[in-house]
Amino acid sequence: MIHSLFFLSTIALLIGLFYLVKKWPDGGINATFSHHAASTENATKYYMALFLVTLPLFTTWFIIWLVPWLHLPLAAIVMICVATITQIWAAAVPERSPSVDLHRAITSLSIVGIISVTSMVLYVSRSSIVALSLACMLAILGYSVVRRDRARYQLLLQAGFYTIFFVALGSFITA
Repeated sequence: MIHSLFFLSTIALLIGLFYLVKKWPDGGINATFSHHAASTENATKYYMALFLVTLPLFTTWFIIWLVPWLHLPLAAIVMICVATITQIWAAAVPERSPSVDLHRAITSLSIVGIISVTSMVLYVSRSSIVALSLACMLAILGYSVVRRDRARYQLLLQAGFYTIFFVALGSFITA
């Protein structure tokens, strides 16, 4: 029963993000999900609603099942909550002027949370797919910092990270 939260949140998020990109294609594959969401006010509202629905479900699964199953420390719960809250907050602040700097600052907090949690899961599980997920996230972060706003294929990189991240976590269910 608890695993249905993981699958429901993951599938809803993936379908929801696919819909976001199709409905508001502004920027194509060179724009992040946040860029697509910033294209109109309705897109921003949709993006925030998507995260308000999916992330609490995912976080509940993470705290109730994954933390005890992997014997993760309390810090993992704190960091997943930080990542969830800041991701929802970032979705509410569109990545367009004048709020672009605020959006990026909030997103940075979310990234710190995600990297921290992924690192803890990797340390405890020694899973190669979690290592790949962490490496992918760090590569995206590095690429974005180096290239800044001129980064190409941002959507593909971001989608790749999400896919690896959720497959990595989903692999624990079948283990």
